[in-house]
Amino acid sequence: MGTQERYSPQEGRDHGTATEYEREILLLTKEIKKSIDVCLKKVEKEVERELSFAKEKLLQLEEKAIRAPNNEIHKKLDRILENQASKNSTKEPTRSYAQIAAQGIKLLPPTPYLPNRPPPPPERVTAILRTQISSPLRREGIHPHEITTEVKKLVQGTVLATPLQSGEIRILFNNAQSKTKALQLTEELDPIQARFKREAYPIEVLAVPTKYQIQHGKNADNSALIRAIEQANKSLNADIEITRINWIRGAKSTQKRKDGTEPKNASLIVYLSKETAQKRAVLSGFILENTQYTARVYNSNLLIPLYFKCNRWGHVQATCKGRETCGYCAEEHTTRECTKQDQLKCTNCKERGHPAWKKEACKVYKEQALRREELRLTLLAREIS
Repeated sequence: MGTQERYSPQEGRDHGTATEYEREILLLTKEIKKSIDVCLKKVEKEVERELSFAKEKLLQLEEKAIRAPNNEIHKKLDRILENQASKNSTKEPTRSYAQIAAQGIKLLPPTPYLPNRPPPPPERVTAILRTQISSPLRREGIHPHEITTEVKKLVQGTVLATPLQSGEIRILFNNAQSKTKALQLTEELDPIQARFKREAYPIEVLAVPTKYQIQHGKNADNSALIRAIEQANKSLNADIEITRINWIRGAKSTQKRKDGTEPKNASLIVYLSKETAQKRAVLSGFILENTQYTARVYNSNLLIPLYFKCNRWGHVQATCKGRETCGYCAEEHTTRECTKQDQLKCTNCKERGHPAWKKEACKVYKEQALRREELRLTLLAREIS
């Protein structure tokens, strides 16, 4: 028996599919041709209508010129006729369907995807200058303008020197290069008895187990834990150098809650000495005991604390200038001594019906929360830039 070619059902299906595809292409081509023909006819009718209207206007002008012969009118008519003739000479001929098809369709280049990023904030290059109590910059009655003048003599690139409540001075520089040079000054600042504060670039490491024993306060010593953390992150972050660490709410982050439960996790604030290390930690993560954690740029302004003395949002004891105010009735006495707890009034928004610490009801807290989110977006833009 001779060898017979075997029929493959798959081949039959493929051939049938190709035929249907060609039929669809032909139908689509006919529809496109009809649409183009209709458009061309509409264009031709519109052009004819405009030309007939222009001819009527020319005839009217010509009749006026004959009735009232005037050289200016004849000149104007000649100019109109010349313009009309030039337009007709440059008019493109009507194209056929084949010519349009042969020309092809010009496709626009694809629009690149650009994520919605917040606009970068204006660059403010600043540094903190720490002065001794006996510094001439801290003498009584000295004007901020005098402080700026004295600092400019010793620190090049200084634009403005602003004294702070803590006794430190915030220096505004004209560019980052001036700041870098200023931070290297030591003995040059002896005449004003001051030194620049070491720059810190903090990150917030999220959801860290509270089992780590971290000391807080002026005499805190976490050097052993810091060395271990640096060693664990060296392979991922070569520039890492930690100056200090603490829980985001200090010792309160590990203390028992009012309901008796103990927090299992909290945010760990890690202060780095280099901006490159901060950026690398944000982009690559942070390692603690063979576990990688998410990190983000930390800014103390993201917190909205409520100081218990004045019961106002947005500051702590060190910066409070207000009087002692009740959190229940907003009058000037301690919250514990209040006898009008049934007459609630918010110290912040002055609205009645809720105490000062009621976040969801206080308008002032909501406004500060909006500003906090704007700052968070700004920090996010810096992280990904």
